[in-house]
Amino acid sequence: MLGIDGDTRVYYEGPAQTGVAIWPAQFISLATVLRSEGDYADVPAATNLGNARLLFREDHFDSVTRIRRGRFYNRASDAQPQLWAVQAHPALPSDSRLIGAGGLIKKQLYGFHDWAARANLREPLTEITIVLGVREAMTLWRVLGIERISTGEDLVTLKSKSNMGVLPEVAQDRLPEAARNRVMEAVGHVVEMAYRASPESIIDRCRDLSAIVLGAYFQELVLNASHKDLGDLARIAKNEKRHLIENSARIINLLHSRGKPNEQSKRGVATPRDEDATLALECAGTIIREVGWAVL
Repeated sequence: MLGIDGDTRVYYEGPAQTGVAIWPAQFISLATVLRSEGDYADVPAATNLGNARLLFREDHFDSVTRIRRGRFYNRASDAQPQLWAVQAHPALPSDSRLIGAGGLIKKQLYGFHDWAARANLREPLTEITIVLGVREAMTLWRVLGIERISTGEDLVTLKSKSNMGVLPEVAQDRLPEAARNRVMEAVGHVVEMAYRASPESIIDRCRDLSAIVLGAYFQELVLNASHKDLGDLARIAKNEKRHLIENSARIINLLHSRGKPNEQSKRGVATPRDEDATLALECAGTIIREVGWAVL
């Protein structure tokens, strides 16, 4: 079980309402499992432990790949808090004065049982969204995998569904169904590369994403638009008087050319730098917004 002191916000763990301190403290968030858009109403409005139904305990977070690993716990009882017997907490020196029989301290804690993720997440994992936080401040995650660890708990691997500011959030329901997977996969590639790849690689991924987005967007207007390169798609945008799209695409193409050694030698231009990669990201984001596929 997981026990949380509502006053000091220190954590304990152990069997049947007996516990030892979790120290150093880990990040623990309110969690909600979404299986449909209507489930957003279940996201808590505030961090009230007395009403909390599900918690996520973070064991590991990688800020580059935006992957979190941790365990879920669900409400142990409708009667919260509960009486626990715990060992003195190293962060609370005053605990030493409260030690009673058996070297334990009686405390009122909010209790949560380990949650069997594998049993409760029966649907295809790609269709489930995990919300961490409350309505006014939350992040969205998808489940990558679940493994049973030596404690008998399910360790769940989550990946962020947010673009973390690299690109605008994409409204997937607005994407053409035939291109949805390709667009979202390309967005994911850009976001993953943005924090760790070379400027040339980031620009290349932006070029791929922009070509996929514009190919899908102009598909109903121009035959085989989805098979055209970014230069051709920029010309289509020009003909349609979509000049912001046109010029954003042309800038990405120019930056892409600068990554080629023969172009650098021929035109005397410098190798792309971080600022050039940032410009490519901004142009790709502009294209997504201009075709109307960004969350406002």
